[in-house]
Amino acid sequence: MTQLQNVGSYTFTSADKGRKTYPFNYANAASNVRVRLTDNSSPAIVSCSTDNFAIRPANLAVSASDADWVSAGTTRSLNNNSATGGNVHKAGQAFTITATAYNAAGTPAITTRYNGNPTVKTLACTLPAATCTSGTLSPGIWSGSSGTMTTSSANYAEAGSYTLTLEDQTFANVDSADSSLLERTIPQATAIAVGRFVPDHFDLTTNNTPLLKTFNDTTCTSRSFTYIGQSFGYTTAPQALITAKNASGATTTNYSGTLWHNPSPTAVYASTINTLNTSLTSIPSVVANNNGTGTAIVNATDLLAYPRNATTPQNTFNAGISLTLSAADSSEAAVSGNGTINTVTGAVFNGSGSGIAFDAGNAFRYGRLILNNASGVETLNLPINMEAQYWNGINFVTNTADNCSTIIATNIAMGNYTKNLAACETASSVSGRLNSGKSNLKLLKPGSGNNGSVDLTVNLGTTATGQTCSAPLPATQQNTTTAAQSYLQGKWSGSNYDKNPTARATFGIYKNANEFIYMREMY
Repeated sequence: MTQLQNVGSYTFTSADKGRKTYPFNYANAASNVRVRLTDNSSPAIVSCSTDNFAIRPANLAVSASDADWVSAGTTRSLNNNSATGGNVHKAGQAFTITATAYNAAGTPAITTRYNGNPTVKTLACTLPAATCTSGTLSPGIWSGSSGTMTTSSANYAEAGSYTLTLEDQTFANVDSADSSLLERTIPQATAIAVGRFVPDHFDLTTNNTPLLKTFNDTTCTSRSFTYIGQSFGYTTAPQALITAKNASGATTTNYSGTLWHNPSPTAVYASTINTLNTSLTSIPSVVANNNGTGTAIVNATDLLAYPRNATTPQNTFNAGISLTLSAADSSEAAVSGNGTINTVTGAVFNGSGSGIAFDAGNAFRYGRLILNNASGVETLNLPINMEAQYWNGINFVTNTADNCSTIIATNIAMGNYTKNLAACETASSVSGRLNSGKSNLKLLKPGSGNNGSVDLTVNLGTTATGQTCSAPLPATQQNTTTAAQSYLQGKWSGSNYDKNPTARATFGIYKNANEFIYMREMY
């Protein structure tokens, strides 16, 4: 029972016939009131009204605020109805709502005795404008004094902005038996804008089963390994589902349309053996699904490589490569009190724990290409021994598994012609891929009397040098092209495996101790 001040006095007259109506005005609020009458006799007679009633505020003024985007407080206003910029608050994190009760005076005053519990009357989503779905607002627990009630445990489950009106239907419950709900309800004077809310975090889940490309060449039908230092990419590139979520883990479907700020994905690779070179990879792309989710897609042309030790051959190993995709939205971070929306759970691609699978084997070998000197008569084509080798832990041996490497005639520089062998008197001829690690390289016969030698170099590096003669015999020398297979360079001089293979081919010299230039046996 609330005791009020003396509200005045009155005097009965004969015209009142024992009944008197006396209006009074009380500028404050009270939830449970009875009128006490005291007459002026001696001793005084005191009597109370038989009906309790409430004096409710005329309306409520409401505001929303926070301390920062994850904490309740009153430092910052949360009335942002713009799709970009301004104060934002994480969906599902506590923020503050303040409701102050006022009377109906010409110049309204706070009704300091109000201590009610406002509830949500209307909540209308305003952002994103095209596909807005209202979320759930939980006001939390109210407390306060002097006519102002505050909750610091309010939370909103969705992204975006909304207009809000509160009301109090319970402050005047003492009148429930003899008044309508409308008469008892304390309304909010004016609807307010509340927002903008953003996802609390992102979760990413794998969206497909990626597949790496052995030898990085699907046109080679016989593949089983990749060279250390050789770049390789994907047959099937990884994709992950990005889901924007509130602090409780529910999807914020309104993080779409103009509110979708294209979170930037990050790809982090790990390998169970050796270190990967990921400098050839790009930032994955993102496609919005317009429902609080998006798809992160690794670029199908991205390449990886295991760095090749330039001084010490590495033993053969089986790759175990995993990939973790995450995403972040830093578009809000420029405003004080905001931050970056980060990933809590990333999408991990790791096969069955042994790494992302390769389409034709995950073995990696340390290789080199060797070119041997050769000699013969000038009237016959001259085969040149060229083969791919790999390090078996003790020695370099023929890499019989290599049926994919390709060296073409224009990759071979020819120079330092001697004696009667003029430039382009002979030409290199090589076609197709290696066969069990060996090539069909040969020099075309220069013809009788064209004896002499020529030096050969296979351009495996990134830059081609020298000139070449390719079959059929050209009129002039042509510039070489690069095979771009530096992972097959060897230690032919110096201390590093970074040199192109070289050899000397000689026409018209004695080949053996019998001093035969050419011998043919007939049976």
